[in-house]
Amino acid sequence: MRLSIPTPVFSLPSPVSPLTIIVPERRRSKSATQSGITIHYHRPRAKRVGSLFTIHYPPFTPSIIFPMPLSTEISQIIRSKRKTYSLEVKPDGQLIVRAPESATRAEINAVVKAKAAWIEKTRARLAAKPAMPPPKTFTPGEKFWYLGKQYPLRLTDRRYPLLDLDGSFNLARHVGGRAREVFVAWYREETRQITHDLITSYVARYGFNVNAVSITSARTRWGSCSGKGNLNFTYRLCMAPFSVVESVVVHELVHLMVPNHSQKFWAEVARINPGYPQSRAWLKQNGHLLTLD
Repeated sequence: MRLSIPTPVFSLPSPVSPLTIIVPERRRSKSATQSGITIHYHRPRAKRVGSLFTIHYPPFTPSIIFPMPLSTEISQIIRSKRKTYSLEVKPDGQLIVRAPESATRAEINAVVKAKAAWIEKTRARLAAKPAMPPPKTFTPGEKFWYLGKQYPLRLTDRRYPLLDLDGSFNLARHVGGRAREVFVAWYREETRQITHDLITSYVARYGFNVNAVSITSARTRWGSCSGKGNLNFTYRLCMAPFSVVESVVVHELVHLMVPNHSQKFWAEVARINPGYPQSRAWLKQNGHLLTLD
C-alpha cells in the first residue's frame, strides 16, 4: 500500500534539537493535541489526483513541531526528482519512503511521524490478509481469472492463436517458457478493449474529457488518473468481475472532475455508479488473487 503526501516547506530554528522540525503554516489551520504535543494542520492544495488504493493527499499535514517516534522504522529511502513524498508499506511490513532529492533525513522523519497511524493501520491490514497464491506454473488444469471467474488451462498442438478462451484457456504448446508473456499480452488486450468500451459509453453520457488511456503493468494500482487527463489501468483489471472493472473506470473518470477523495468526489462516484461499495469490497477481499506472479 502506498501513500503520497505533498511536500511541506520546512525551516529549522536555531538552536533546534535533532528530533524536532518546524513546518510553517500557509493557510487557515486547525489544531489537535497528540500525546501532549499541539500540532497545527493546514489543508494542502491538491495537484495530483488519486487512484483506487493510493491516497495522494492526507486530510491534513502537520505544520508545527513534532518529534520522530523511536518505534517507526524506515526500511529504505529512495530519493528522486519528485516534488512529493510517497510512503509504501510492503506486505512484509517494510516501509519504503520516496522523497525529493533535496529532502533531509529530519524532513523525511517528520513526514513519517505525521503518518505513523496510517503506517501501523496499513501494516495491520496487510498482516491480516490471506496468503498470496503461489506463482503460476502454466501447467494443464491450472486455473486463471477472467471477469471474476476462473478457467482451467489446456495445452494445444496448434500454432495460432497462441492463446484464447473458450470454456478453458487454450495455450499453444510451442509457446513453452513464454507462457507468462503470452498471458500478459492477452490480458492487456482484453483490458484495453473493455475499458475503451466503458470509457466511450461514459464519455457520451457524462461528457468526461479524456486525453489518453494506457494499459500498464502496475502491481499496486488498479487504475490511476493524471492531471493531464490521462487514465491508466493495470492489465490485471480484466481478471475482476465486469462490475468491478466498471467501478474502477468510473472512479478514475470522476477524478477528471474532482482530483481528490473529498466528499464531493465520493458523492459523484455514488451518483454515477451506485454499486461502487460492493465492487470495492470485492477487490479488497479478492484483489490479491488476481495475479500471474
